[in-house]
Amino acid sequence: MNKYIKIIFCFAFLYAFETQADFASATHDYETKKFPEAMQEFKRTAALGHKQSQLNIGVMYFRGEGVDKNLIDASAWILLSAEDNNPESVRIRDIVLSKLDEQQKIKADIKLKELTETYGNQFLRAHLFPVFSEKTPNLLYASFKGFPNIPTGVMFSEKISEFEIEYDVDTQGNLRNYTLLKSEDVKAPKELIEHLSRIKIRPKKLNGQPLSQFNTVFSMKITGQGRGRQLMEEVNNDIRENFSPEFDWSNPENIYQHARALDYSKQSKKIKQQKTLLMLSAAQMGHVKAQTNIALDTLHGAGFEQDRKKGLAWLLAAAESKDNASLYLAASLLYEGEIVDSDKTKAIELLQLAANQQHAKSKMKLAWILATDKDSTLYNPQKALQLAKEAPTNYEDQVTATETLAAAQAANGLFDDAIASQKLAVDFAKNIDNRFEEAKIRLDRYKQHQAWRN
Repeated sequence: MNKYIKIIFCFAFLYAFETQADFASATHDYETKKFPEAMQEFKRTAALGHKQSQLNIGVMYFRGEGVDKNLIDASAWILLSAEDNNPESVRIRDIVLSKLDEQQKIKADIKLKELTETYGNQFLRAHLFPVFSEKTPNLLYASFKGFPNIPTGVMFSEKISEFEIEYDVDTQGNLRNYTLLKSEDVKAPKELIEHLSRIKIRPKKLNGQPLSQFNTVFSMKITGQGRGRQLMEEVNNDIRENFSPEFDWSNPENIYQHARALDYSKQSKKIKQQKTLLMLSAAQMGHVKAQTNIALDTLHGAGFEQDRKKGLAWLLAAAESKDNASLYLAASLLYEGEIVDSDKTKAIELLQLAANQQHAKSKMKLAWILATDKDSTLYNPQKALQLAKEAPTNYEDQVTATETLAAAQAANGLFDDAIASQKLAVDFAKNIDNRFEEAKIRLDRYKQHQAWRN
C-alpha cells in the first residue's frame, strides 16, 4: 500500500434501510393534520409498547381527530398509556376520567381489558420484550480470514475515498449477493468489487455452528495526499464532538444514532447497558435499523436472553415497514431456518413484496428458490425464469445472477441456455475459490440435462 494512503476506519454491521413509518413521521403527520396516517403509525408503535404512542391515540379519540370522537376508546387508550405511571399519562387520564359517568367508566374498563390483551405490558413481556442478560453469548462474531490486496493508487483518488459494500455470507464464509451501496472518489468501482468479492470470512458461529449472514455492510474510508494521520484524528474528533447525552427523545433516528455512537466509546458494562436501552427505545418507536438490531441480538443472545420467538417478532416488526432490506433479511432467516423456525411460505411472501418493489437481491433469491427448492408446492420454474431475466445488467454479483438464470433455465428444460449461462458463471467465479468449484459442479449437472434442486 502506498505509504501516503491510510485507512481511516472500516467496520461491518447488519444493515436495514430506514423508512418513514416511525414515531417521528407519525408526529409530523399529526402536526400537518394528516390524522388517518398518524393514527395508523401511532398504532404500529403502540403495538411495540411505546407508551407515548398509546397516549396520542387516546388524545386523538378524545378530540375526534381522524376518527369519530369516542370517550370510551379515548379513556381506554389513555389508561393503557398510564400503565407505567408516566406523569403526563396519569395527568391526562385523571382529566378524561373526570368527564365520564359511571356507566362510561365501566365500558372504558371493558375496552381497556381488550387492549391490554394485545398492547399491555404483561402481554408484551411474554411475547415481545427481550430479557436483559449479562451472560457472555454463545456467539462467535464473523472476522476476515484475509483482506485482498487493493491497488489503492489505481482505485482511489488522492482525496478521501469511501465505499460501502452490502453482502451475504454463507456457512463456508463465501460472500454472496454483494452490492456496492456507496462509492465516493473511487476511480474503479468495478475493480474494487472484484477484489472485495475475494474477501475470506470466518462465519459467525452460534453454539459452535456456523451461521449464514444477510445484509452485512462493510464500510471503509481511505485517505491520500500524505494526510492520513491528520484526517484520522479529524474523523475521531467529529465522532467525539457529535456525541452528546442531551438529545431529542421524541426522534427515534437521534436515539438510534446515539446508540451507534456508543460503539466509539469505551465499552464498559454501563456503556453497553446504555447502548442496549437506547437501541430498544428506538426500536419501540418504529426505527427499522434498531428493530433489526434488537431482533438479531435477541436471536443470538447478545445482551438479551436468547429467544427465537421474540427475536422473530422484532424481525417481522421491521419487515412490516415494507423496507426492502428488512423484508430480505426476514425472508432469508425464515427460509434458512438456522436461528428461527423455518417458514418457507412466509419467506416467499416477504421476498415477493420486496420483488414487487424492484429489490434486485430479493428477485434473485426468490428466483433461485422457485427454480431449485425440492418442495413441489414452492417449485415454480416459469416464474423463476421471469424473475431471473429481470436481473439488472449492473448487478455486482454476476456469479449469483448468472447461476440463478442458469438454474431457472434448467428448471424449464432449456439446458442449452442453462449451459451457456453457467459457463459465464464459471468464468465470473474463476478467482473466487469455493464458488468456482460450485459453479463447475452445477455446469456438469446441466450438461447431463438435470435441473439443480437444493
